[in-house]
Amino acid sequence: MLVMVILAGWTLWHDVASYAEQTWLNGSTYAVRAYGTETACHAGRREAIAHEAQARRGPLAAVLTDGLIVRDANGVHATTFRYRCAPISARFGP
Repeated sequence: MLVMVILAGWTLWHDVASYAEQTWLNGSTYAVRAYGTETACHAGRREAIAHEAQARRGPLAAVLTDGLIVRDANGVHATTFRYRCAPISARFGP
C-alpha cells in the first residue's frame, strides 16, 4: 500500500526591519499563521496590516502595499512592519 501526503497551504510571514544612519539593519522574520488557501492568506495579510496600522497610527506612520513604515520625528530612523504570503514550502524565517 502506497500512502502519499501532500502538504499544501500558505503561510503569512511578518518581517520587522529598522533603518538607521542610511543603512537598513537586519530585522526578524517569523511565521504568523498558516492558511489553507492563497486567498485566505491574503485576507489575513490585509487584516494584519490594518491591525498594525491602527496600533501605530499617527503622522509618522505610512501604509505600504505590504505593511507600513514608522519614522522618527527627524526622519533619521525608521521601522518597517511587512507581511507577505508564501506557499508553506517556502521558508523566510530563522
